Formats: sequence, structure tokens, C-alpha cells
Amino acid sequence: MAAEKMDLLLKGGRVIDPANKVDGKFDVGIQGGKIAKVAPEIPKSEAKHCIDLSGLLVTPGLID
Repeated sequence: MAAEKMDLLLKGGRVIDPANKVDGKFDVGIQGGKIAKVAPEIPKSEAKHCIDLSGLLVTPGLID
């Protein structure tokens, strides 16, 4: 049985997450409104929708 596709794939952005000591170019997969996968390369075929974030920052919620 094939795995269910993620709802959204944020592709190629610079992910900055100081709490988890992450700072680099990663893809972020989202399923059901939650982060499902963070990896250097996630194939577009694993998601229903894909947004190219090359040159943009991706960070966890910035709430003060």
C-alpha cells in the first residue's frame, strides 16, 4: 500500500530553528497542519502541493 501524500511541501528554504540547532537548506513536509518531515531533499511526488521557497527563510512561529 502506498504511503499517503503530505498536504504541502515547502521546498528549498533556509530553515532556522535555534531550539533544535537547525540552520541550513531543507525541505519541510506538512500533513494535517503539523510538520511531518524535515530533510535535505524530499521528492515533490510525496506531496499534494509544493511551494518553492528558494532564497527565503523558514522559521518556527515567532511569538513574543
